[in-house]
Amino acid sequence: MIKNKKLIILFSLILMIMLFSNIFAANIKSYKPKYGITTSKINLRISNNTEKSSIVRTLNKNINIKMIGEIGNFYIVQLASNEVRFCF
Repeated sequence: MIKNKKLIILFSLILMIMLFSNIFAANIKSYKPKYGITTSKINLRISNNTEKSSIVRTLNKNINIKMIGEIGNFYIVQLASNEVRFCF
């Protein structure tokens, strides 16, 4: 019983940290979207961790993109297909 209670408290603490921390998510609601056109090839990733997230797609020059957020040096972009990805 005590072991289950400790697990529940630990899980709740981790969940609260994830929900209220900018480490795991970007505050997209307060970010005013920016629109642009790629000026060179850019690599898109699933997350902003370059060590754990491989390139999932490369955009060529002159592609319209919508930047909907930022995390560190990465932009969160939304493509015309409504795909959301990270780019450096």
